[in-house]
Amino acid sequence: MLDAMSFWKQAGIDETRRVCELAGTSYEHFKHIAHKRRRPSVELANRLIKASNGQMSFEKLLFSKN
Repeated sequence: MLDAMSFWKQAGIDETRRVCELAGTSYEHFKHIAHKRRRPSVELANRLIKASNGQMSFEKLLFSKN
């Protein structure tokens, strides 16, 4: 399972934008999460995981180290 940055690199911009839209967040906010400048809420992490069909990891989204 992937963290946000790994997902972005693997999936590409278009797919990442689609996942953001399905998860109810902006691409700009997702970029902050991917660069570890922000941490998603538990609810957003769960929505990102669902929108990515389980490709992202809850632990890596919330607890990855800088």
